Amino acid sequence: MQHLASDTYAGIRPGALDALIAANHSGHEPAYGEDSSINAVCDRLSELFPTDRKVFNGTAADSRALASPCQSYHPAICHELAHIETDECGGPAFFLGGSKPPTAPTAPTAPGIGGKCTPDAGARFANAAAALGVHPSEITWRLR
Repeated sequence: MQHLASDTYAGIRPGALDALIAANHSGHEPAYGEDSSINAVCDRLSELFPTDRKVFNGTAADSRALASPCQSYHPAICHELAHIETDECGGPAFFLGGSKPPTAPTAPTAPGIGGKCTPDAGARFANAAAALGVHPSEITWRLR
């Protein structure tokens, strides 16, 4: 049986492994958003979502996304098995002004196991933009 709950527990895709090996042979690069691979991703995302914002991943991205619509006194309610409850440690509390997200077993979460989005969710987004004939930014941050 394969467990695909996290990229830290499943095997790596061959293309991703090839890219990792190539990056390893390119020498030393600075970390934390200053390496050429991350800059290439940011450049590509800037083409899709015309903005000069930085792109984050992991706990920082999850926590900022959770906190962005909230005031410091607003709680974010999640399912007891949601990824933000079980895997993000103190990140959400840090960005939510010190409030640990309360859990509610009946609260809706994102598609997928434990509230994590699935690859299908990304495909639905791309298909929606294509079907509407709009730039991805028009159905995200430019949507008013």
